[in-house]
Amino acid sequence: MAGGGLSRGVSDLSPLIVSSRKLAERLRPLVFTKASYTYLPLDYAREPHEEYLRRFGSSPKRVVFLGMNPGSYVPFLQN
Repeated sequence: MAGGGLSRGVSDLSPLIVSSRKLAERLRPLVFTKASYTYLPLDYAREPHEEYLRRFGSSPKRVVFLGMNPGSYVPFLQN
């Protein structure tokens, strides 16, 4: 699988990257019937996400925050 421009086997990946890929696999089949558009950042931004995890996720952590910043316009609350 490609990540950061390099081809790596799963055994070469950090636990955070493995968890991220598993999460993407589990989220991919979700369907939202009332949403006009949906996207999975763990797919379209996978390479920069995994590069970030390699750079800053390799040291021990007590807490890892997961989430998405929707920006200043939050369409999720509109009817």
